[in-house]
Amino acid sequence: WDAGQLIALVHEVLAAQAAMPRVTDVLTSLADAARTDPVAGVRARCLATLLLEQPDQSRITAALDLALSDESDAVRVVAATALGERGIPVLREIAKREDGEEEPAARAIGLLARRLGSSEIMTILDSALRAGRRTVAFSAIESLGRGDDASACARLEALLRGDDEALAAAAANALSFTHAATAEQALVRALESPSPDVRHAAVRALGRIGRLASIAQLNTLLHGKALDPELTSAVQQAIAAIQARIPGASPGQVSLAEGEAGHVSLASDDRAGQVSLSPTEKQAP
Repeated sequence: WDAGQLIALVHEVLAAQAAMPRVTDVLTSLADAARTDPVAGVRARCLATLLLEQPDQSRITAALDLALSDESDAVRVVAATALGERGIPVLREIAKREDGEEEPAARAIGLLARRLGSSEIMTILDSALRAGRRTVAFSAIESLGRGDDASACARLEALLRGDDEALAAAAANALSFTHAATAEQALVRALESPSPDVRHAAVRALGRIGRLASIAQLNTLLHGKALDPELTSAVQQAIAAIQARIPGASPGQVSLAEGEAGHVSLASDDRAGQVSLSPTEKQAP
């Protein structure tokens, strides 16, 4: 900006400041606005700012209590979060409502973390999918990834196999945060998905949880049909991440073990990239 533009901006800011009412007690003004402003977003922001300006919750408990009964779920989530255990029932109610605001509901699901059981989350997910509440559905899928029970993992794997590419990609990401024994196999199968987004998500997920056996599948993808540069880079990063988790492994140090088709192991020498086949089926590398 040139000097003239900056001077004009300063004049505008000073004029706006002069037009605004003088506030002598900021905390009281914020509390009043959090209660009375006609715009829900403003009420929520005022309440959040009040919490930042006055971390001593005891001084603003009355404002938080009033906000719990606000007509906006966005305001209620801010208050419920600040109130800790006292706010949990409100967060549960918002998370499970089928006709509430989507963003606050999704946030409530995330804030409840492991307090929601897998069965509760799947009920929320089913309801959200029926109603077309995608933001809530994605939050529910992410939360399913925090659980390790078989039903949650099975639901994520089913979504990964489904026709909805966005949901499948979200499920791939969530599976990488579970400890399910079947998660890796499901992600490997997803490498063959016709959807680029699903393949990308599966590759990134395998980079987080994949073991040595996944490297062969990733290499097959890498050296198969032409990939776009972004996916090529993602595959290379995933392979490097897996190798970094394997003690003694170096990039490309993978071999096919004799006696069991498809079995992958570390090469026994230092020649990175060596692939060995059984004596009866030796081919040129």
